[in-house]
Amino acid sequence: MAQLGTYAQPGKLQTLLLLLALCLCVALRGATAATAQANNRRLLQEQDSASDSAKKAAAFCKSPHIKKLRCGWATQEEQSATISNSACPFCGTIWGGEIEQSKLPYTFEAFSGSYYRSPRIVSLACRPGALVTRVVYKMLTVPKDGYDGPILGTHGLGDAIPGKNGTYTFTYVSPVRRCDLQLPTHDTKAAKGQTSKSEADAALRSKEVNCQGSEDFGQLKPGRWYSDTLTFDFSGCSPVTKPKAQYWPIMPYVVRNPGPSFLLAKFEVKELW
Repeated sequence: MAQLGTYAQPGKLQTLLLLLALCLCVALRGATAATAQANNRRLLQEQDSASDSAKKAAAFCKSPHIKKLRCGWATQEEQSATISNSACPFCGTIWGGEIEQSKLPYTFEAFSGSYYRSPRIVSLACRPGALVTRVVYKMLTVPKDGYDGPILGTHGLGDAIPGKNGTYTFTYVSPVRRCDLQLPTHDTKAAKGQTSKSEADAALRSKEVNCQGSEDFGQLKPGRWYSDTLTFDFSGCSPVTKPKAQYWPIMPYVVRNPGPSFLLAKFEVKELW
């Protein structure tokens, strides 16, 4: 009888394990449904914010004020006039805050941890067509192992084009083109470990050489100046003035990787033609 009792245990254990598995499946299903609902709510909130932003942007595009602006980065006044109060284009751990043009040249010190994107918002005063964004920088320190220097990119759904069956296609963004900058010898002299103001100014006027159109550029070298350029399509005011429009600002950005340090002398956007 003792053996019968012993052999009876696996049946009870299997039943218990089956019940536990069923409970786990129910819990996971509930968690998945809750996550999906949360994602749907967030998506709806983002769409509402984008719709509100489009209304503000459309009014801005029709105002006389926009005629006084030139293509470039959106000022704080334009951002306030075109982006909904409920929108938060710089929210998220990957965003490291806007690059302030007035503070350039600026040294980004080495850090550890995750990468950051430091963006600027393109002004709606730019005409529809191809835009060019360009950064000029000097590598100060480059670790032997780890991440390379800054990377140029662009972010934003404002140029999403509705396609068939509700799908979206996105406007063209070129690969990054990287060039060495050839500075005159007399402009590169400075105290050890420092960069003179005249050197930074000279870098902005320097000739681009050894340009590469691939994103596999190899290791950057400390003490050298570089320029990175990319081209992208921009629709300007056209999309926001259409019925049921949504507006997300277009934000070119500089990726700051952990490890290296660099001096950023210029971050600009302009019309290609």
